[in-house]
Amino acid sequence: MYDPRVRERSHPSGARRPVLGALLVWGAIALLALLAQKVLAPWLARERGGLGEAHWLWAPEDPRGTAPTAFFLVRDFSLETPPAGAARLIASGDEEYSVFLNGAWVAAGRYHPGAPAEVRDLTGLLRPGENRLVVELRSSHGLGGFAARLADGADRTLLLTDASWEVVRADWGLLTDGVREPGAAPRDWGVSPVGRWQRLSPGPVRPPLAGEREELAARWFTSLPRGEWFPAPQSAYPAFPLGRKVIFDWGEPVEGFLALEFATSEGGGRTLVTFAEELTDEVRPRADHLFVRPPGRNYWYDVEPHRFRYATVVTLDPVLAAKVYLEPVGAPPPEPPEGWFGVRLPPLRPPGEDELWRELEGVPDGAGGEAGERLPGLDGEAPG
Repeated sequence: MYDPRVRERSHPSGARRPVLGALLVWGAIALLALLAQKVLAPWLARERGGLGEAHWLWAPEDPRGTAPTAFFLVRDFSLETPPAGAARLIASGDEEYSVFLNGAWVAAGRYHPGAPAEVRDLTGLLRPGENRLVVELRSSHGLGGFAARLADGADRTLLLTDASWEVVRADWGLLTDGVREPGAAPRDWGVSPVGRWQRLSPGPVRPPLAGEREELAARWFTSLPRGEWFPAPQSAYPAFPLGRKVIFDWGEPVEGFLALEFATSEGGGRTLVTFAEELTDEVRPRADHLFVRPPGRNYWYDVEPHRFRYATVVTLDPVLAAKVYLEPVGAPPPEPPEGWFGVRLPPLRPPGEDELWRELEGVPDGAGGEAGERLPGLDGEAPG
């Protein structure tokens, strides 16, 4: 006898059943992956002494932009009483950053894949009442991120980067107790691990950068294309700009943070810096730094100590002087992770580097030069 239930158990119904089961399995996998990203990953990032739940922040720039940028992240906060014991700042920033607490330079660094977060001892630098953390951020290609956590000696969080921080474009009163301009909301990339910023372990605890440090001014400089070497100005306030292409010479290799003083504080002008222990005939050496200064800044500090004798500065804002804050160079950064097939790709040249050279070619005293042309400033031997 014909039984209609037989058709319900036939092949079409049986074919639907594996498809439905596969959809349920993949849906469960997707749900678990989402939970891992939103819940498990931030929980795993709460490593003692690390960044914890600090968010990676940046200015609300267009992600498609490639122009170099510089700005400030600012957080005013109040403490009834500072920590009785130790206080530490754990921080990391991509591409580079400098941190100021109540006007004192306390931390600086440059992002290296695989490197730990920087840890600075801030014991005694926090004060009762109002405090201000200012972070100067720079990127040669426009985008990046910064995350930090302020903790007491028991690793209890006093402050961390989140949506309460503000983006400020100009340095007017930021490093003093004066009134500063209002800021804007930052772009929030989320908590580690996110994007290229993985779960960062804390590095060794080091003292803050502020404090007594020996300074060493450049001994000679040549303003290209004249090719003549002159004694470097020793005055803290040089009377004239040295030019748009300048090589500074310390006479022998030095180690420390390079500091440059410029003829203007308008900001926005691009600058290239190249370090070398020996000069070559290369017209356009690959820059170690490409940066712009935010408005209100007529100076620039490096964020890492380097070993060098010569510093070549190529700039749209003429430079006035150069000096080094002596600091021993530490261990080299870890090797970047291997790419496909075990190949490590060289760092990309930022677009702004070639754009600056093109702009200099159109400036009367820029002397941009073409690739392969002998650099006029190297016609004679540098002073020894």
